[in-house]
Amino acid sequence: MKKLKLLLVVIAMVTSYSLTAQMAVTTDGSSADGSAMLDIKSTVKGFLPPRMTETQMNDITTPAQWLMVVCTNCDPAGYYYYTGSVWTQIVGNPATGVTATKPGTMDGYYITDYTFSNTTATFVVSNNGLTPVGPVDFNNAASVGTGTASFSVAAAVAASTDYSAITINSGANQSLIYDVTGKPSAAGTVVIDFSSVGGLTSTATANVISATSVADPGIFAGNYVIGTAFTGSNTVTFTVTNNTAVTVGPYNFTSAASIGVGTATFSIAAGISESADYSAVSINVGASQDLVYNLTGTPNTAGTYIVDFYRAGVLTASATRNITDSDATFDLPQTEIWASVSSLFVGALTNGHTIDIAYTSGTGTYSAWTSPTYNITDNNGATRTITLSNTEGSFSSSGTITYTINITDGGGADIDVPQQTFGATITMATIDVIVNGNSLGNLLLDATGGYPDPEYGTAGHNYVYKKVDNTTTGKTWLNNNLGAIYNDADHTNFDMDQQATSIDDANAYGDLYQWGRYSDGHEDRASTTTNTQATIATPNLSNDWDGLFIISDGDWLSGPNNNLWQGESGTNNPCPSGFRVATKTELEAERISWASNDYVGAFGSPLKLSVGGYRMNDTGEFNVVGSSGYYWSSTVDGTDAKSIVIIFYNAFFGSSVRAVGQTVRCIKD
Repeated sequence: MKKLKLLLVVIAMVTSYSLTAQMAVTTDGSSADGSAMLDIKSTVKGFLPPRMTETQMNDITTPAQWLMVVCTNCDPAGYYYYTGSVWTQIVGNPATGVTATKPGTMDGYYITDYTFSNTTATFVVSNNGLTPVGPVDFNNAASVGTGTASFSVAAAVAASTDYSAITINSGANQSLIYDVTGKPSAAGTVVIDFSSVGGLTSTATANVISATSVADPGIFAGNYVIGTAFTGSNTVTFTVTNNTAVTVGPYNFTSAASIGVGTATFSIAAGISESADYSAVSINVGASQDLVYNLTGTPNTAGTYIVDFYRAGVLTASATRNITDSDATFDLPQTEIWASVSSLFVGALTNGHTIDIAYTSGTGTYSAWTSPTYNITDNNGATRTITLSNTEGSFSSSGTITYTINITDGGGADIDVPQQTFGATITMATIDVIVNGNSLGNLLLDATGGYPDPEYGTAGHNYVYKKVDNTTTGKTWLNNNLGAIYNDADHTNFDMDQQATSIDDANAYGDLYQWGRYSDGHEDRASTTTNTQATIATPNLSNDWDGLFIISDGDWLSGPNNNLWQGESGTNNPCPSGFRVATKTELEAERISWASNDYVGAFGSPLKLSVGGYRMNDTGEFNVVGSSGYYWSSTVDGTDAKSIVIIFYNAFFGSSVRAVGQTVRCIKD
């Protein structure tokens, strides 16, 4: 018992001493320095504080300011102290107390053949030490590293401002921005290295993208027949696209195209020249530039004829044409459209569907051909397969080749065309059309949700239209007249894909509009008449004349207004969104494109125009229905307006009073 009491007294004394006196941990027995509570001395051993992971360090409950540990898995690992709010590494770069973020960042556009402008590399350096660091000279800390891009003007880097004497306070960051200059000639990477006090501490990398891409292969036009000299119609076109977010150029494409090495021989040497001045071509954002080159020469043997296209001395595209004893010029690309409208109906692509592709300047024969298999995703998301084929035949001077779509899976069952919303169109397949071994252009198979009447959803206005292209004029139109039964979703004969089957197909006639009026119901062939002349141009459903055909000797409107049908934004534009009433000039261009200047030519055109007659302004009665067609233009003529008249032996323009009811065919704006 006495021994136990003695032990407790000793422990109390030691504890009291430890709490009030200095402590020395030494290997030579020396006392603690007078200024230190704890003095550790050794020449053979070190000081080892607590070691822990970053998670364990962060889990310390309410750490005291200046508490120190060793973090074994921090990035970087090492001694860390608690500042009172965060854990901070005690020492960064041993020489400076500074570390750089990795990687640096690069801003601006890095584009081939485009001189760098406002292009920079930024590095952020941090002082992780306990005291300010500096002044440090960072002017030459950044340099061009090893990237993969090639340069016509060497890449260089320089400080954007004076960084020769930078001081960074403890725990602070400093952004260092460097201007990057140069002009890359080929895509790849540009690398900027950052070194602090003699060691590489960070890099920044930017991808140099190609300013332009070239469609491969190029596209030939004209005929290529043994013994026939090339004419002005023999050209090759390469399309260059701007892939960047800035306008690029100017580029010199004057000598970009040259004759390649083919197997055909020429009695008059093959030559090539640009069709326009391509010495300084700039291309806007997202735009493309067609570069057309004229071809000369006379081939005297069969074989391949090649034109190469070079960008910055690098071959980027080639166009190849087989020279044979047969050829023609084809009207491609061509688009075949199937209607399939969400919540309305599912269109069907049927096995054996035929498509006529027109040609001119035909000579010789063409071989039978079947395309490779193409995939189509149907309305249920399943993959279906098709081919395109034609039988052999002989070219006329002009004509068509009939191609057949063959459904090669599912026993040839119809393909449900994927439904589209109003105004939406997708391409289901793009088929490369081959004739006698030559790729002559694409046939596109599209699905469309169509173009609804502006008042779709209102009784009597549930019309949905497709578009149709006239490749001769380059214009796009609705496939039928406004109000055609084929486009009436509420009618039993609704068939969006169908155009007039004959010049006098009543399902294609459509409505009869008074010039400048909106689709308020007056245009319906069954509408009744009124003698009340309109005093305002726009219908508001409370006017006495709304929905009625207005009888008048001149204008249905008391104060003539020439702007009612002018453009898509015209006050009373009756056409679907994106379309408008055509001008006289546009209708005239269509007339000129017809094979004959009469109603046979009108019906034979891509628009398949019919002869729905007109409605008389003074009585409201119908006239010449089934024998003549009257189509309004948006062009005014004094107090009248211009229209095209189509009869069995002629087609011409005339002027009519605006109260006459005539057909409207809309053109894409």
